[in-house]
Amino acid sequence: MPISIAIKKYKYLYRITNLLFDLFFFVLRNILVINKTKNGNVVIVALNKLGDSVFTIPAMKEIIAYYKKNIVLLTYPETEPIYKIAFPELSIVIIKHEQLHFHDRIAGHFARKTLKFLCPGIIYDFTGSIRSASLIFNSRASEVIGINEEHYKGIFTSFCPIKKKPHIIDIYYDAIEAKIKCDRSEYSRTFPVYIEKNGKILIHPFAGWSAKEWNMEKFIDLSLSLNKEYSTSFVIPVNTIKKELLGELNRKGIEVLETSSTEDLIRLIKNSSMMVSNDSGPVYIASLLGKPTFTIFGPTNPMFHLPYGKAHRFIQKTIHCSPKEWEKLCYKNGGYIGCPVFECMNNLSLKEVYDKLKEFINELGILKKIVTA
Repeated sequence: MPISIAIKKYKYLYRITNLLFDLFFFVLRNILVINKTKNGNVVIVALNKLGDSVFTIPAMKEIIAYYKKNIVLLTYPETEPIYKIAFPELSIVIIKHEQLHFHDRIAGHFARKTLKFLCPGIIYDFTGSIRSASLIFNSRASEVIGINEEHYKGIFTSFCPIKKKPHIIDIYYDAIEAKIKCDRSEYSRTFPVYIEKNGKILIHPFAGWSAKEWNMEKFIDLSLSLNKEYSTSFVIPVNTIKKELLGELNRKGIEVLETSSTEDLIRLIKNSSMMVSNDSGPVYIASLLGKPTFTIFGPTNPMFHLPYGKAHRFIQKTIHCSPKEWEKLCYKNGGYIGCPVFECMNNLSLKEVYDKLKEFINELGILKKIVTA
């Protein structure tokens, strides 16, 4: 369980911790950090997961349009290809995972040295965690703008708490709106769609954690059902499943496409007709690439996550503990901190998913495969 979640259970401890952290970082930024850089680069810190990286793009467009030049993006190696799709001319600098400690939580000396080398005059924090706080806390940038946990408020000259409201894209708009007026229209947050009617239907059966995953056996049965009429393939990270399961999939006639990088995944999605998956990064990369998506939701709220536009559909089995309209996750933190039964996913039947997905496939006009005698 993250420390911040544990502390929040004890309100007074949470408030005292916030005050102490706020005072420490305020003193550090305003007294100890002298000779602030006023005319340096605009540095965007986006050390996010794959899906969240896609959600930052609309707000990032606003930053680029506002400043136009001297903008540098600081991100992970696996998310660089995502940003290259949206911003092919943007200067990108990589922070490697080995430059952070304690399971990617704390920025090390070399990560902070990388940021210092960029000579930031303005920093935008799109990461919103101790990861970015530990990276930028002693920066000499004259402005530090963005989102984070409240106990890191003292690091920022313009701070926005991470709000708990739909959509996740709005979190990043909120981060910059004190400085830049944003176009929050649906058009600005919808990626153009390009329907390839003769491509494969890709099925990605995994997610960030197990509570968000429907069921491997059901995904296999879904693929077998679709395979009767359409070309389908599993797309999975290399070495994710055991050789025995790979053999079983092969015997059942299910093609498995393994990826070893984000570039591999992007290449496969570009040549596909659509993506079917749990709430996971590949869905959002597919939306960025203009591909229709069908997402199976469980303990996470589609109102926060679903890509904008008519080419994106979802299914969710709503039960007593499903996240409410204003909640991003169920009360078990989306099952991340444990779920005793996985009821929302286990109760969602193959027929329910197949029927709704088939209806969507027909609307898209995806062509059936030619079966030779």
